[in-house]
Amino acid sequence: MRRLKDVLKRKTSSKAVLDACKKVKICPHCNAQNGPVKKKGAMQLSHDVFTKKAGELSRAFEVSCDAAVALNPQISQHLGKAQEDLNPQRVLQLFEAMLDEDCEVL
Repeated sequence: MRRLKDVLKRKTSSKAVLDACKKVKICPHCNAQNGPVKKKGAMQLSHDVFTKKAGELSRAFEVSCDAAVALNPQISQHLGKAQEDLNPQRVLQLFEAMLDEDCEVL
């Protein structure tokens, strides 16, 4: 990206990287599940990691909630809405774990 002087080439290259990243569902470095991130408030983001498309991670989450569902069956209808909260400290940890090469592209 540093060597691309032409703005049009840089935009095209950047778009190609973004399109390739959207297709990746599992992080190749830490094997974490990727999902959509949405802004919830001024300093809070949510990560939809427990969706039905998550597969194995979603099933593991549902199994971990079996005891709570046994106590209160109404909880089962809300399991599909579970999200991981990304507070500023958690986001900082994620950025610190990124490789230097990835930071340059970002």
